[in-house]
Amino acid sequence: MRSSTRYGHRPAPKLVAALAVLCVALPAASAEARADHVAAWTHGLALLAQGPAAATGVEEVSLSVNGRAGMTHVGMTRRDGALCLDLATLIQYLGLAFQSDQTGVITVSFFGRTLVMQQGSNEARGPNGAVSLPCAPFADSGATYLPVRAVAEAFGMAVSERPGAMDVSMKPAVILGVRYSEDDDKFRAVVDLAEPTPFFAVASPQVISVGLVTTGGFVPPNKSTVRRDSRGQLIDEGPPKLITLEATGGVLGSGVTIENLDRTFVRISAHGKYGVDAPRFYTLAGPDRVVLDFPKRWERTSVADVGEGTRKTWFSFGTSAGPVVAYALLAHVGPGASLAARLAVAGDVSRTRAPLSQIARNAGALAAVNGGYFAPDSGDPIGLLIRDGEWIRMPYARRTALVIGQDGRLSMGNLGATAEVNIGGRRCTVAGLNEWLPGEGECVKVVTPRWGGSWPCISGQVCLQVRNGAVTAVARPTGNGVKQDVSIPADGYLVTGCGQAVATALGGVRNGTTVTFAAALDPAVSGVRDVLGAGPRLVAGGRYQNTSAAEQFKTDITVGRSPRTAVGITASGDLLLVVVDGRQPGYSVGMTQAELATLMIRLGAVDAMAMDSGGSAMMYADGKVLNSPSDGRERPIPNALVVVPAGR
Repeated sequence: MRSSTRYGHRPAPKLVAALAVLCVALPAASAEARADHVAAWTHGLALLAQGPAAATGVEEVSLSVNGRAGMTHVGMTRRDGALCLDLATLIQYLGLAFQSDQTGVITVSFFGRTLVMQQGSNEARGPNGAVSLPCAPFADSGATYLPVRAVAEAFGMAVSERPGAMDVSMKPAVILGVRYSEDDDKFRAVVDLAEPTPFFAVASPQVISVGLVTTGGFVPPNKSTVRRDSRGQLIDEGPPKLITLEATGGVLGSGVTIENLDRTFVRISAHGKYGVDAPRFYTLAGPDRVVLDFPKRWERTSVADVGEGTRKTWFSFGTSAGPVVAYALLAHVGPGASLAARLAVAGDVSRTRAPLSQIARNAGALAAVNGGYFAPDSGDPIGLLIRDGEWIRMPYARRTALVIGQDGRLSMGNLGATAEVNIGGRRCTVAGLNEWLPGEGECVKVVTPRWGGSWPCISGQVCLQVRNGAVTAVARPTGNGVKQDVSIPADGYLVTGCGQAVATALGGVRNGTTVTFAAALDPAVSGVRDVLGAGPRLVAGGRYQNTSAAEQFKTDITVGRSPRTAVGITASGDLLLVVVDGRQPGYSVGMTQAELATLMIRLGAVDAMAMDSGGSAMMYADGKVLNSPSDGRERPIPNALVVVPAGR
């Protein structure tokens, strides 16, 4: 998809914040050089980010372009009698672009023409043939210096010098028009010129500006600056002070402003809605034009060791939909490791919720992410939960679950369960654990202290209180609206049932009847310590896998961009935790499920699954929540996956 605008589009109702004055050193957050030098201009932006170098033997000189001086003096150094200027300043003051390679070859470009030089050599090849340089390009204080006059004159510029000043000039700019467009890869503004001219340039991750000396400013096509006053006399009001092109149909471009600062100087600025990596400006010929580009596709990373066998990585991606921020943490766990993965809960009652940071600190965790899904109104967990061998919840729709073995080994699979109670020799299938009975139909469920202190047994239900393997109380309320609260023993559980056949069978049970409860994973898994169910599956055997339909997930979870949390297992058995921020335009728009799977594979996951996402997506490390939850705060959650010292 492409959206585009050129001058003549309706004026923007509001202006983007005013720009800083042109010709100042750029902040360090601007572009960094690409190792492959695919784009010459990218390296030039890196130099601008660093600002002019502090060379030895510096002379402070006022550098003017077409008679207009920059805001500050620049530092030049002399070599063999010639004034030399570093590349960053040449880019900033003249609009030159360059690229270099490891052999010391430097190529400077200006409106389709090039000047090729070699460090240490006085010979160069210019647009019109061989050029003899007064001194060879040289490096000083980490910057590359070129003889200013020779470079400028090679491109047809005139250079005049006097003590403490230098002016570089060509014909003033004739601006034919300004236009911009946005597609899936970039936001671009183009300044069309009648012929080449040097210009001031400044760039930051969110704004690129060029300043051109003109003969009369910029007047939009088909617009007159002359009007008649009340006496009928013609008055020339001059070029408009400010013209805006409002961005439409894109996620990156915020628009273009054209400012006639006076009748001889025009500043044209392209504004992004958020900062990007390696914005660039460059010139082209046929026709002559200045191009200002903001790429949508880019990536920044930062890696740090957390200690104790963990490493965290911060990512910032550029995508066609906007920026994405993600956090990854790799922890060495498993047999013999000093760390282990564990399921942690917010409280003794399964529906208790607490901030991730609180759950992590209570568990003594070095790192943590949010756990499985839960009902937003009640907080009841949804899906399989086993902690320290204790069954807390039964599976839902055989969704993907992370299994943590007694030895710390990790595995992942789509797990169901079989469970039954044996009441005096009568076997009953258990359909649920620590969850409500359905409103109708035949059903038996088990309720443990994880539910809370008591169970509200209502008419039509039967509830058996079990302690030490025997029934200690039977509740069978009768009559409409009758309810009986049955206490849940700390050393036992309740067997609850509904439906006529179940109620009849359980209602005849007496105190003292023996009861056993047994549950097993399907397929069977031995040596289980913790199990955390969530899903859907993202990666299996190192390949993307989409099990959303099979695991009965709705599109509000699986479709579109959202904040997301994922857990992966690497080929060496290590634990990979990933959280992606989302729903925050200009900072992070989130990821699709497929993009998250791709990231997990890239980070080394051979198996991966999604956890609860949206406002629940959070990562804890270094004693704090690292990411920016979309709720604007930590959302209270019932459980989490934590990384703790082995043995806890």
